[in-house]
Amino acid sequence: MSKNLLPLLAHRVFNAPMMMRASDLSAIAMALHDRFHIEASEVQALANTGQYQKRKAYQVTKEGWAIVPVIGGLAHRAGKIDADCMPITSYELIRHDYDTALNDPEVKLIVMEFDSGGGEAAGCFDLARHILSTRGKKPVIAFVNESCYSAAYALACCCDQVYLTSSAGAGSIGVICGRLDQTEYNRKMGLSIELFVSGDYKADFSPHKVLSDDERQRLQALIVQLGSEFHNLVAEARGMTAEQVKALKAGCFTGRVAVDNGLADGVMSQDEFYNYLLNEQESDMFFGKGKDKDQGTQASYTQAQMDEAVKSAKAEATQALAADAANATKQAVTEAVQDYQKNTEARLKGIFDACATVGRPDMAGELMLSDLSLEQAQEQLFAKMADEGEELQNHTTDPEANGQSRNYLLEMCQAAAKNAVES
Repeated sequence: MSKNLLPLLAHRVFNAPMMMRASDLSAIAMALHDRFHIEASEVQALANTGQYQKRKAYQVTKEGWAIVPVIGGLAHRAGKIDADCMPITSYELIRHDYDTALNDPEVKLIVMEFDSGGGEAAGCFDLARHILSTRGKKPVIAFVNESCYSAAYALACCCDQVYLTSSAGAGSIGVICGRLDQTEYNRKMGLSIELFVSGDYKADFSPHKVLSDDERQRLQALIVQLGSEFHNLVAEARGMTAEQVKALKAGCFTGRVAVDNGLADGVMSQDEFYNYLLNEQESDMFFGKGKDKDQGTQASYTQAQMDEAVKSAKAEATQALAADAANATKQAVTEAVQDYQKNTEARLKGIFDACATVGRPDMAGELMLSDLSLEQAQEQLFAKMADEGEELQNHTTDPEANGQSRNYLLEMCQAAAKNAVES
């Protein structure tokens, strides 16, 4: 093919957010660097869009399993390109295969086979959330044989279950961007490129100028934003928290270690995986034991996820008990304050009424401000009046004494005064 497609490929690799393992990005970058300045006549790139249109969407086994391959670098568009023996598969192609299998009545379950180091961020999240939104329509199992990193894992984690061989790896949950600076090359080639723009950010990240500190900050902010979206996607799909996913630091994990970190559900060889699907499908594992098939698939949890769920439940229970205790304490304090206010008001009113009744309102203020109880204040009031020889004039009539008048207040005061003197 005479047309040089390398500049187009370089444009998609450099200065754009990528969701792929760093080593894979480096390999592509080195290959492009070595060939970037070769004459167009010396470059041959293979574009297999015609083969894509003619190919069968997916393979179906005799058991009714659709095998959807996710192999090589992942790109937003294009059919399927083989460059330097490295297949590049588009998200469009994967979605076409996936949706076709999903709606094929002869397909009982879908196996997405992964061997990819990732690819472009553009288009990845849309396909991943599409797979996640169709959970339950048919069982979808991811089988990693042998790599499933970054953008590839974004797709795999949205399947119902993820399995990998003992030597296979998963992870690299992060975003990376390589920036091409061509200014030095232009200088050596005697080229001088001057950029004219409308808008301060129009020439952002152009390879024909030195990257400014402001551009560097904006580019980093974009990468962090996409990384956060990646963390949230994996957390939702795998039953983890975004903090747990972020704590993995975009690491790559092999075999059992990937399972221990919550990224996969088990380690199996190809033969073991086949027997697992065969046996579990017969027992309706994919549709949930004891459930109708229309109710969708049953989630599979790792030991780490179950431990985290128990820890979370304990924390919620502790918080609930603490909240109940706080509410009970608050209620008790409120009732105590109300009782205190009620008793205080009754004491003050009682002291004032007693002083007014015996004609000594001048003593009310002193007694009310004292620490004496109502009974103690009355005793002190009556004792002082007895010492001063004052007479109490308040009388009441006893209905049981045939209308005869008795001075009950006098009797009470005399008794109180006697008690005060004796004490």
